[in-house]
Amino acid sequence: MHFLQEIMAYQPQTEQEIVDQQVFLQCLTQDQMDFYQRSNQIAHFTSSAFILNSQLDKTLMVFHRLYQTWTMCGGHAEGEQDLYAAAIKEAQEECGIKNLRPIRKEIAAIDILPVKKQNKNGIIVPAHRHFSITYLFFADEEQEIHPNEMENTAADWLLVKDLDFFCKEPYMRALYAKLLQKAKNWVFDSPQKEKRTK
Repeated sequence: MHFLQEIMAYQPQTEQEIVDQQVFLQCLTQDQMDFYQRSNQIAHFTSSAFILNSQLDKTLMVFHRLYQTWTMCGGHAEGEQDLYAAAIKEAQEECGIKNLRPIRKEIAAIDILPVKKQNKNGIIVPAHRHFSITYLFFADEEQEIHPNEMENTAADWLLVKDLDFFCKEPYMRALYAKLLQKAKNWVFDSPQKEKRTK
């Protein structure tokens, strides 16, 4: 499915997502700016992987060197329009994990996230917005993981009940709570689950 169709097919879960979806579609249907490239200093797409264990009580995160907080794996689209593939690539690059299983191969959340003005490696990056797309994955905790030391200082499985402590950004804490609820809905409401319980 083309990314524009994927955004159009997404069913918003909150009023915030209704508004953000409208903004995404408006941007994707105009030619004036390339929202898939980081060079767009107003806004650009990012793709993230929220990775959970099979019990849904732990999530794999990295400690971001620049933001100094624990965060899910993700990054800039960098021109890639298959954001599902980009989410997998970012997870593998940021925490070294090899095997991921999608809970569902569809968008789990859409959000417009603020990015403050920053100095990155001596270059001033102006304040802008991330058009954030997130997908949900399962992974086994036994897999070897290691952080990408260029961007992160650690990678580890954290208890989801402790995310409010580990994550400094209130809007990201709200996003993680939304993603965890979506994961529970998908897992416990899935056709496979229904078959197992019959």
